[in-house]
Amino acid sequence: MKAIPLPLHAALALLLMPAPLAAQPASDPAPTEQVFVAPSGEVFRNSPGAPWPVADWFAAADIDGDKRLTLAEYQADADRYFATLDSDRSGRLEPAEIDRYEAEVLAGLPARVGPPPRGRARPDPDRPRGAGLYGLMDIRHPVKAADIDMNAHVTQAEYRAIMARRFERLDQVGRGAIRLAELPPTPAQEILAPKPSPHRN
Repeated sequence: MKAIPLPLHAALALLLMPAPLAAQPASDPAPTEQVFVAPSGEVFRNSPGAPWPVADWFAAADIDGDKRLTLAEYQADADRYFATLDSDRSGRLEPAEIDRYEAEVLAGLPARVGPPPRGRARPDPDRPRGAGLYGLMDIRHPVKAADIDMNAHVTQAEYRAIMARRFERLDQVGRGAIRLAELPPTPAQEILAPKPSPHRN
């Protein structure tokens, strides 16, 4: 069958039609969920635009609401989380309980925050990974790292000792208390919400 040429006005109309949606430039990706890993290993999440979830952890741990987190309050909060991990109530975290935390909590953390740096196909090897990307300290496995004697178990005494060391790192001036506004931003926070004082929300 012989092709019938289109009239000139019909051909022009086809040329002036808008390009299909697939050809449109991609819009910026949706903001990434805000994630914070407390020194105890507990994970807090907030939607984009809300205060960074470090504020949720701090408010929950600040029992008397005086805007200061003392070592006693900090340890009480860590003890509470240890009890949630110690499912058999043995007073220590068995390998299966630690593995469950790794699989159900840490494995659910996003492996990357924001778009990859331009010209870099792989993640920056110097950037913290795992829980370290979302915490106040670069600790990839915050619960497993509490196994001081490296016997694959974490006793409550070991956990409390590690929590005390982490508190000392945050209480740099040795006041015996930490304030939300003085906490450093997490690496993820610096990427997604770079501000001079991100915890003042």
